[in-house]
Parts: sequence; C-alpha cells; structure tokens
Amino acid sequence: MPRGLKLAPQLLTLVTIPMIFQLGLLAWLGNLQKDAETEAELAIHATFISRAMQKLQKDLTAFAAENVGEKPLRKHRVSLFEFQEQYDTINRDYVELDKLLADKPNHLNVLHQSEIATKQAVELIRQARESFERAPEEEVKVRRRIFEKLRPFVAQILSDNLIDVGRQFDDMVVHEPEKQAMLRKQTHDALIAGLALNFILSAVLALFIIVRVTGRLKRVNENAYLFAAGKPMAPELGGGDELAELDKSFHSLVSALEQVIHRERVVVENAHDIILTMNEQGRISTINKACKTMLDCEPEDLIGVYLVELVDASDVARAQDFFNDLQKTPTSEGTIQLKIKWKNNAELHTLWSAKFDKKEASTFCVIHDINERMQAEQLRQEILAMVSHDLRSPLSTIQNCLEMLEDGMLGTLTERGAKLTSATQLSCQRMLTLINDLLDIEKIKSGMMPCNIEDVDITEVLKSAVEPMQEWAKERGVKVEYIPCDATARGDAGKLIRVVSNLLGNAVKFSPSGGTVRVSAIKQGNNVEVSVADEGKGIPHEMLDSIFDRFKQVAGASIGGSGLGLAICKSFIDLHGGKIWAESVIGKGSTFKFVVPAATPVSSAKEL
Repeated sequence: MPRGLKLAPQLLTLVTIPMIFQLGLLAWLGNLQKDAETEAELAIHATFISRAMQKLQKDLTAFAAENVGEKPLRKHRVSLFEFQEQYDTINRDYVELDKLLADKPNHLNVLHQSEIATKQAVELIRQARESFERAPEEEVKVRRRIFEKLRPFVAQILSDNLIDVGRQFDDMVVHEPEKQAMLRKQTHDALIAGLALNFILSAVLALFIIVRVTGRLKRVNENAYLFAAGKPMAPELGGGDELAELDKSFHSLVSALEQVIHRERVVVENAHDIILTMNEQGRISTINKACKTMLDCEPEDLIGVYLVELVDASDVARAQDFFNDLQKTPTSEGTIQLKIKWKNNAELHTLWSAKFDKKEASTFCVIHDINERMQAEQLRQEILAMVSHDLRSPLSTIQNCLEMLEDGMLGTLTERGAKLTSATQLSCQRMLTLINDLLDIEKIKSGMMPCNIEDVDITEVLKSAVEPMQEWAKERGVKVEYIPCDATARGDAGKLIRVVSNLLGNAVKFSPSGGTVRVSAIKQGNNVEVSVADEGKGIPHEMLDSIFDRFKQVAGASIGGSGLGLAICKSFIDLHGGKIWAESVIGKGSTFKFVVPAATPVSSAKEL
C-alpha cells in the first residue's frame, strides 16, 4: 500500500477487499445452491420419467399378455371394450412420456419407435378381431398368422433401448440423494473455507494497516517526548497521509517554538535587569547574565543560592513576608524595594517585580537597579529641604520687611516707593505660594501628607471657601453665588476647603467682568458632588484630561499662575478616594466637579 495514501482510503481498502471477497464467496455459494436446485429438479423430473416408464412397461406387458401372449390357439377372453381401454391407457402413457422427454431427443426417439410399433401391433390385433367376427371357424388359423406378424413388433415395443432408458432414469433416481449430499458438502466446505479465508485476509489487512499506522504514530509520539526532553527529534515522516502531515506540522511548530524560545533567551540574556526564578523554598533556579553587571558574579555562582543570602540583612524579614504572601494572594504578583549585596560588593538598591506561578511552583522575578533613582530622590529631598529652609525663610523675612515698609513703620514712602513695595510684596507672596505648593505636591507624592478623615458639613466647606473670595471677586466685577446643601461628607475639612478655594479662585480669575460664578453641591447615592461653574472662555476639549497635570495651563491664558493649583486639587481628592474632572464649552464657560464619599448614617450617629 503506497505511503502517500490517506488514512481514509486505507481504511476503505480494509473494508472493501474483504467485502469483495465475501461477495465472491456469496456468488460461489449461490452457484452451488443453483446447481443443487437444478439437480433436485432433475431428480424430480427423473422420478416422474421413471414412474411413467415403469407404468408404460407394466401396461405394455399386461396388454401383450392379454392379446399377444401364449394364447394364440385359445379363445380370446378380452372384450372389445377392455381392449380399447387398455390401448387408451397405453396411449396416455406415451403422451405423458412424450412431454417428460421433450428435452431429451435421443430418449424421445426410442419412445417414438416403441409407440409406432405399439400402434402397428394394435392395428394388427384389431384386424384380427374383425376377422374373428367374420369367420369364427378360422380363428385358430388367424391367431397363428397374426402371432407370427406380432413377434417383430413386440420386440420393438419393449426394446432393449426403451428398457435402458427406464434403467437410466431409475439409476438417476437411486443416485440423486448421493449427488445432493455431495453438493451440500461442497456448499458447507466452501462456506467454511470462504469464511476462514475472509477472516485471514481481514486479519492480515488490519494487521498491516494497524502496524503501519501505529508505527507512524509511535514516531510522532517519540518526537513529542524528544522535544519535551530537549533532544533532537527524528526526521519527518515520509508520505502524504494525515500522520505525515501531522508530523510535518509538529516539526514546523517545534521550529517556530525554538525560534521564539531563542528570541526570548536572547532578550533575557541581554536584558539590563536581573531576571531570575526561585522555587517555593526560595532558592534561585535560573538567572540571566545581568548579574555580572549588577553583582559582579557569574550566573553559575548564584544557582542554588537562597534569597536570604542575596538580600541585605535589614530587608530579609520583609522580603520573606513579601514572597510568602505572594504565594497566597489571588493575583500572585507584586513589587517590593530591597537592598541586595553579594559577598564584598557594595550595597545595591533594587526594585523587584515578582509573580508566583502555581503551576510551575516557581516565582519569577525581574530586579531593576534603582540606585540612580534613589540618588536622584535623595538629591530631590535635599533640594526640597533647601527650598523649604534656604528660600522660604528669607522670603518670609523679606515679606515681613515689605509689610513694615507698607505700614509706614520705617518711615513714610513716596507714591512711587509705595507702588514698588506693593509690587515686590505681591511677587514675594507668589514665590511663597509656589514653594508651598511644591512642598505639598512632594508630601503627597511621598505619602507624608496627613489626611484627617471625619464627617464634614459641605455647606460649611462652601461657605468657608466663598466668603474670603467675595471682596476680591467684587473688585474684578464677578458675582459669586453658592447654594447651601444639606449633605455631610467623609473627608478632611481643611483640604476640601482648599480644593474649593483653588477652583473658585480660578473661576473668578478667568471670568469676565459682569460674569457669575456658581458654587453648589448635591448628594448622589453614596457620594457628594461639588461643582464650580464659571462663564469664561472655556477649555479646549483635548485639554480636559491634562489640565490637572503639574505646570499645565490653558494655552493663550493671559492670567498667569504657578500651574500647580489643579494638580494639588486632584492629589487632595485622590487622598479622599474621590474623583475630579472638568466639563467645558468654548465661549460659554467651564464647570469643575469633584465627588467624595458621603457620610453614612452609622458614622453620623457615632459623631453625635
């Protein structure tokens, strides 16, 4: 069977060949059955002929005994009626045999000769009877003469050929059971032999296909095991059947996987960060070559090393708690900052991104060197300390001196001096505000900004923010309205007042003279929503999300600022677990909104 043949044609061959053999066997058995039926029909036909022949011989013998036998000198004892009846019986025998021997010309010829002789003999006997009637005294002479004439016809009537025909059919009747038994035996033997050959043929074909298919399947299975073991696979199977295509696809898949693995290995090996895996006991299983740069050691030196040997002693307990919790958390991933040190090398600040894989029972870690970031953070802290001490303190002193000058405590200033003093004081105040805002941003970023959460009356928050702004708003020709709200929020009152003040200050600042700023609040479900709406120029749609970033201002704004007010608002609202956003229509104004959690009845009851 060719290798290129598909499995379906092979299985079809396995079914078709035995089926064809079975059809041949059935045809053979049918032929034997037909022969048996033919023999049975011949036997029945021979039986009828044998019986008819025996009857004819019997009737002829009786007729001869009554009319031609050893009685030529005696008076005739058969009446004319009996004579005619005997002849009619013999004639019927001939007619029946004539039908039965219609398909046997030789036998039929013998029968016709006997029949002709019989007719001639009967005619002679009839003539004799008529002579007896005319001349009874001549009966003895007539009988002798007729007897002499009948002798040749008697020999023809019951000729040896006719007797042989009867014997042939008698023999057929006698031997027919033997033929039937022989045909039955042939049918039985053919059936047994055919079934045996069909079974053997089916078994051989099935065995051939099974051995061939299982052998090829074994090759595919072996290739799978070899690939899993990391060993070279056997060559591809030849042929064009499904198994060859499967093996070819498997080889292609393995080749693609090897390419992916190779690319991943190249990426891992050339990564600047350390990438390692640890087992559940905390021992390093694999590690890339980045350890040479970060720890000045070969990967082989760290294989099998426990985590506690790599982490600085001050962080060991924290690292163990982190990785133990990592195996229990649903997400099985997290980050942690750890100091690591190997042998006599310098201490290294690192950020670990770890993920525990339950299926592999391993923890995968990426270790990023954050030494430079830590140094930058330290430098930033030093700059903040400088700003808070070395800049804010002198600025506060300058501002106090300017206030003294403005109040006339150091003498009377000229009109020009008073204007310069006022302008300088304003610039100094803006510098102090910028410094304070920067410090607040850094405190929030570093998590050092306190947030005292308590039940807060929103109406009091709005009132505290609006009233100080009323005078300044009047000077700018802007009307400020606020709508009291019977709602209580959970938050830090001071920080919420500062958020509303910043939003209100921006609204007044960017509103045209004669405009109105509306401040309102409403309770929505489990939150309290506060909004500040102005009638300014509006904010472009593409800036609505970025407006809360640090130092971000609307392009083309003529009124300057530090650019930190909205960033501080967002940071304060984030501390409350709330949300802040802006809505605006160019030419019609903007609305800033924020939501904070509302106080629950239980919380209110506790406060009371």
